[in-house]
Amino acid sequence: MIENLWMDEHDEAARIIGRSLVLLGVLSVLVIASTGALVALAPTPFWPWVGSWLIPWAQTPGFAGVAALAGGLAAVVGAVIAYRGARRQAEVTRAAADKAETWRRVQWAFDLLLGDDPDAGVVAWLTLASIVQDEAHTDAADKSLVQGVLELSGARLSAYLDEHPGDGTDGPA
Repeated sequence: MIENLWMDEHDEAARIIGRSLVLLGVLSVLVIASTGALVALAPTPFWPWVGSWLIPWAQTPGFAGVAALAGGLAAVVGAVIAYRGARRQAEVTRAAADKAETWRRVQWAFDLLLGDDPDAGVVAWLTLASIVQDEAHTDAADKSLVQGVLELSGARLSAYLDEHPGDGTDGPA
């Protein structure tokens, strides 16, 4: 189950990166197509006019500045796309690790709760109760599962605490 969760979130991060690359490709195609249309549809006197100012301007420091600005802008856009993908991947990895750790704690608590030691059952019950209250690492389905186990084991815990008052569950004496 955890592997499927990780794959779904990993696929989501890959989709975000893929969409960004598709957008970049579409914009490139649009620029190339518009340039081609301009070349094909422009009147013949248009090109000598463009050449009359473009060629001399391309040899000036102003053109170098514009080219550097365009290159810098492209680098910033690429960096933003990469940052968003890396940030999302880090969030996905962190969430998967948190979920795995939560379920490791739940498994440990279930083992103690189903064991023969009633003192360990108290610790397990308190651990499961804290997991249910943890908003950050437990989703609704997980909470309902743990809550069901807590309700089933609650009568056993209550009977044990009635027989053994003051076992440290009330806090420091």
